[in-house]
Amino acid sequence: MRFTLRLSQQGICYIHTTAGKYYTLCNTAQINLPFQQLASASEVSSLALLFDECFIHSVEYHFVPRNSRVPYQFATANVQSSMGCVFYLPYNDPAYADGITVIQTAVQRSQSKIIDTGKAFTFIARNETHFDWNGDLMDQSTTSSSMGWCSFNTLGTKYGGNIYLALDILSGAAGAQSVYAQGYPLGSWVAFYNISVRARA
Repeated sequence: MRFTLRLSQQGICYIHTTAGKYYTLCNTAQINLPFQQLASASEVSSLALLFDECFIHSVEYHFVPRNSRVPYQFATANVQSSMGCVFYLPYNDPAYADGITVIQTAVQRSQSKIIDTGKAFTFIARNETHFDWNGDLMDQSTTSSSMGWCSFNTLGTKYGGNIYLALDILSGAAGAQSVYAQGYPLGSWVAFYNISVRARA
């Protein structure tokens, strides 16, 4: 059996909970939205009963800001508009150093986009691994190494690819014109996973 479909997830993008950080947090704990997060989609357990392997073609990241009308962060609950860069790193490539130059580094990626945190945006991270319905199963031994066909039972640990959102304003204990208050929601996101699945039996 072979089948192509699209699954979705949603979450909230937060200002980092640690002071001095330029990366945002996807939900509450991690700076990346990993391709392997597909494994936590509610439909995956049902698909795994019918299919053996999965290929993630792309992840569409849709962002909507929480507050796009505040010019400066005079109140800690308000988030101002600023420049950011959303980008994609394949396989198990490490994140760039969290610092003032993270954006100028990230924009060199072919799959990156300069964004305004006060405006809604869409970013599509495309898997550059060659797709073949009859292609081999990829490495199932190394964490975050597979970006081709991956077994459903290792999808949550072995699939690679990460989306990051970095800002040009750092996090801090108190909000100011050049500081975002730690832990406050920057916006909400929905991610669409475009995938193919196949059964070997």
